[in-house]
Amino acid sequence: MPLGPPLNISMDRESLAPAGISGDLLTVETETPGPEDAGLAKIMDRSPRRFEVHCVFQRDSGFNREVTGHLQPEDGTSFMGAPEGAVTFAVQAQGLEYQFVLNAKREFSGVRSSFSSTSVQEARTTFLRGLTPMLDHISYLANTPLIIGQTLCIDRTNGVTSFGYTSP
Repeated sequence: MPLGPPLNISMDRESLAPAGISGDLLTVETETPGPEDAGLAKIMDRSPRRFEVHCVFQRDSGFNREVTGHLQPEDGTSFMGAPEGAVTFAVQAQGLEYQFVLNAKREFSGVRSSFSSTSVQEARTTFLRGLTPMLDHISYLANTPLIIGQTLCIDRTNGVTSFGYTSP
């Protein structure tokens, strides 16, 4: 599931919520010129379609000084490494298959899944509803935290990408 090239956006700090508050940024692919509400119609679409949801792990839960939407699961990091010779890791939970991703150091760096949903919000909720109890259990057994740093939700049908952030 390639994520595509990075998108760079600059915003004034005042446009974001106060520091420490979580939010979502959405990008919408539209044709130019097009109706002004074409992007909103794509975001509001509630028809069932395929979504790709990705998250990265991080080693701490501190705040970043900037918001980044360039999310590649291989960029994450954790305290858990993969055994030698192991190539893929996948777990099924709540009817979804979660594929664990490794970074260059062979650490578990993120998780991805693809499934049918009706909105970005519903896709993220479904993804996290199955993932978080599983990560809690794995963390408990290993006595090592697996911290979700950021999530990315892609609706390729409508060209909508959403990523969660915490205001710096």
